[in-house]
Amino acid sequence: MKQTLITGANTGLGLAASKMLARAGHHVIMLCRSPERGAAALAEVAAEGSAELVLCDLSDFAQIRRLSETFAGRSIDVLMHNAGIVLTDRQVCPQGFERTISVNHLAPYLLTHTLWGCLSRGSRVVIVASDAHRAARLQLATWMAEEKFSTIQQYGSSKLCNILFSDALAVRAQPHGITVNCLHPGAVNTSLGDRNDVWYSGLGAFIKRFLASPEKGADTQVWLADSPEVEGQTGGYYAKRRLGRRSRQAGDAQLALEVWRHSAALLQLDPDWP
Repeated sequence: MKQTLITGANTGLGLAASKMLARAGHHVIMLCRSPERGAAALAEVAAEGSAELVLCDLSDFAQIRRLSETFAGRSIDVLMHNAGIVLTDRQVCPQGFERTISVNHLAPYLLTHTLWGCLSRGSRVVIVASDAHRAARLQLATWMAEEKFSTIQQYGSSKLCNILFSDALAVRAQPHGITVNCLHPGAVNTSLGDRNDVWYSGLGAFIKRFLASPEKGADTQVWLADSPEVEGQTGGYYAKRRLGRRSRQAGDAQLALEVWRHSAALLQLDPDWP
C-alpha cells in the first residue's frame, strides 16, 4: 500500500485529494494544524479507505523539524505539498518571517528536507502551485514585504517560489530516482481566504459560485501522485493533466537557484542538500 502524506488535508483540495487517493488504495497521512478539523476530516477519509492524522502547524518551523522523529523509520511514496494561505494584511510567523511566504514556500522546503530520508527511488513529490505566480515580480531582498504588503504580489510570489523550488528540487532529486512536479489546480471553490476580513471573504463567497469543485480541482494533483502515465516524469508544471505555460520568471533557472540558496540560508540548512 502506497504511503501518501498530504498537507492541508482537512479541507478543500487537500481533503478531496485525500478521499480520492484513499479510494485508490493509498494509505493517506493527513497533515493538519487543527485537532478538531483534522479529526472531522479524518473520519471522512477513513470512510473511503486507509488514513491517519498527524498534527503540525506549518507556520511553526520547530513543529516541522520534530516530524523527523514522528516519521523515523517510515517510508513515504508520495509527498504532496497542498496547504496554502492568502492574507489581506501582513502577518508574521513565530520565526519572524512573513506568513504567506513562510507557509506557502518555506514550510514545503523545510518539510521536504525534514522527510527526505523517508523518500526513496520511485517516490513522488507533488507541489500545488498556481497560475497566480504570473502576477509576481519576485525580488528576494523584499520578499518578506517589510515595507509594503500586497496580497496579490505576496501570494503570487509564494506560488512562483513553489514552481522554482519544484524545478530546483527536481534536478537534485533525479539522481535518487525521485520525481518532483508542480501544478495549477485551476479556479477552485475552496476555503482559501475564508478567514480574512469580512469584505474579502464576502466577495470570495460570491465568486465561489462560479468556481470548480474541490474534487475537479484535485484531479491533476491526484493524477501526478498516482498515475503510471507520469512515471519517471519530473520538473513539470501541469494544468489539466498537461504541461502548462509558465511566466518568464518561473522558467528562470538562475532565479530558482537563488531562491533555493536563500531559503536554505533563512532556514539554516546546508544549501547543497540532498
